[in-house]
Amino acid sequence: MFCTICAARNVPGAGICVACGASMRPTAAGQQPLEMQVPATTTRRHGLLRALYALPILAVIVLTGAGLMLWQARQSALAAAYARGAAAAAIHDFPDAIAAFTEAGEWRDAPDRRAAATAALAPFRTAAQDGLAALDGGDFQRASQLLLPVARVLPSYDDAAARLADARTGHARDLANALTAAQSRHDWIAAESTLRSLVATGAKGDPAGQLAAMQRQHGPLVLGRDHGLWLAGLDGADDKLITNHAPVVWPTWSPDGSRIAFLTYDPDDPSGNISLCLVNVDGSDFRTLVGRISAHAPPAWSPDGKRIAYTSFAAYDSVTDEGPISVRYYDLALDREVDVSGDRFSLAFNPAWSPDGARLAFVAKDRATGERPQEASGDVMVARVGAAGIANVTDGRVRDVWSVAWNPIADQMLVYSLFGQAWYEPPTTAIRLLDPRTGDLRVIDRGEQSLGMPQWSPDGAAFAYTRGDHTLVIDRGDATRALTLQSDLSGDLTWSPDSQALLALPVDATQPTEMVELDRGAAVRPLSLVYDADRPFYAPPEWAPSTPDPPSGAPSISGAGLDPVSRP
Repeated sequence: MFCTICAARNVPGAGICVACGASMRPTAAGQQPLEMQVPATTTRRHGLLRALYALPILAVIVLTGAGLMLWQARQSALAAAYARGAAAAAIHDFPDAIAAFTEAGEWRDAPDRRAAATAALAPFRTAAQDGLAALDGGDFQRASQLLLPVARVLPSYDDAAARLADARTGHARDLANALTAAQSRHDWIAAESTLRSLVATGAKGDPAGQLAAMQRQHGPLVLGRDHGLWLAGLDGADDKLITNHAPVVWPTWSPDGSRIAFLTYDPDDPSGNISLCLVNVDGSDFRTLVGRISAHAPPAWSPDGKRIAYTSFAAYDSVTDEGPISVRYYDLALDREVDVSGDRFSLAFNPAWSPDGARLAFVAKDRATGERPQEASGDVMVARVGAAGIANVTDGRVRDVWSVAWNPIADQMLVYSLFGQAWYEPPTTAIRLLDPRTGDLRVIDRGEQSLGMPQWSPDGAAFAYTRGDHTLVIDRGDATRALTLQSDLSGDLTWSPDSQALLALPVDATQPTEMVELDRGAAVRPLSLVYDADRPFYAPPEWAPSTPDPPSGAPSISGAGLDPVSRP
């Protein structure tokens, strides 16, 4: 029988339930027990049993809730680590990104992001290891080069910023010793290179001032003398023969000052062939690159020193006066000549490089048979290196154009006009400033006296030209200054590398070359420079170059050879 209170099974006839102690006395059929009272001890036992039955359920509920809370906390921690990794990767803090993505485990694409950060860190890790090894080995220059990109991006990685400072200090000390040695042996090329490196390292003192003073005093200038190629100081000392392998015409520095290009001729060749030559500044690696060059102007180096442009007679027959005179350049990396203007024009000449080195401007004229170039009409053209098509940027507005000079750091062109010229009559000349971005063409000078071709300063902030026989004009955009000099001026000028002085060359090399020092109140100092001045075999001095900073931003498009190209 079963207890009516707790449903426990009892033996037949039991008076009290063995489980809960309730009375099991029978009542009349169909009626409830007359007395169902349960002793207090029985009630407490009943509640305890119920509680014991509920404990497992409560334990499951509690454990489930705790597990859910732990899971949520873990997910939040993974998400937070992932977010830290993403933020670190965004600022190129790759070590922290790797640590954070590792902590994020398998959250989202954390493994892939960790692998990407590890790959991005790899070159910096290698550079830091190699840089520290170079630093420990005393190779401070290499250590500086290796640690610089690490310090820029990850300054705290392997203490890169502090170790870079150590490397630079050691490099500056080595350079100072090298400078002293170069000056003691009067090797001004080496001294200049060393001072440029000191300026770049941010060494203490005033290396930039030292460099300008040394260039002002010692040059060096490159020039032709007695048909040889020479380095010369402005003070008349420290002259050094580079080579006398061939007669020198129009010697011109490479932008980095390591090489010199010049034109040469063979005195025994009745055809008058002119060739383009190249030699290292120490006289080594003398090469003849190409022949049949015009000797009326110096070769033009591209800003990166990889190409040399010139006017070529290669396709012209001087006997029949047929075939084009063209603009070409020699690609030093590919060791080959490239024809820029081809047969599009009967006469293309006087090339000038854009500051980015990607474009080449030149003058093109439609010259009738027997017509002198000074009297033919023309325009300024711009071609892109390695691309088809040529743009006309003056389009008939300067028909007497003769040459163009591109600002070394900006999209500005000085357009020089020349018409006529005979022994009994000077030419008609003018100078205009062309903005290829807008097409604006502004007259700078168109006086009664003949003007020399303008020359930009290396920093692009000014240009200078001669007016008549004795006037030097310096134009800074917002101010123009005209100086009267004593020598009869040839029109040829060369700027100092710091753009604070220039040399005005005389017609007769026996007259003084006059140096104008702009940073000293335009003080004029005569110099005795000896060079070959007999045209057309002319080898005037050129000041050692200064490589300007590359132009910021992309080159302008309108009218600068990047537009849809017009084909004349």
